[in-house]
Amino acid sequence: MQSSLIYVIQTVTDLYLMTLLFRLVLEFFKADYYNPIAQLIIKITNPIINPFKFIIPRIGNLNTSILFVWILLQSFILWLLLFTISRELSYTNIIFISAMKLINSLISLYTWGIIIHAVLSWFPLNYNPLVALLSQVINPFLSPFRKIIPLSGGIDFSPILALILLNAISIAIPSPNIYI
Repeated sequence: MQSSLIYVIQTVTDLYLMTLLFRLVLEFFKADYYNPIAQLIIKITNPIINPFKFIIPRIGNLNTSILFVWILLQSFILWLLLFTISRELSYTNIIFISAMKLINSLISLYTWGIIIHAVLSWFPLNYNPLVALLSQVINPFLSPFRKIIPLSGGIDFSPILALILLNAISIAIPSPNIYI
């Protein structure tokens, strides 16, 4: 019973944390605010972000209130899960683990975003809000790789190079699970 409860808590919070992270990326790249998917993400995340928007200032395009809420929520959930298994960690360790999870989640978000964007590019779609939103987030990330590897025969190999780099970074970053 306890392990299934932990699974449900982790799954729901991980989905919400990914939604927060996607909003962070959308705001950073100034994606289309009127996109229906962007509107859904904003409506889902506004209740937890709005109280902090006026307290924590933005740094350029970076909405630091989302980062703060992300680390705060991840730290709380981590503390709660550790509490359920009767394990303790210092607050600094919990915040460090949360920061590592933030980086790993960002890498996962971009990895899956690149894969989904590449697969969807194979199909002839008219306007699709998901494809439009992914393009606005993934294309700025892929543009430096496109300068290194130009199109070859109409095929874009830059996502492969980007995925290799993301995987290398993921391997180089300490896994937060080893601390738990």
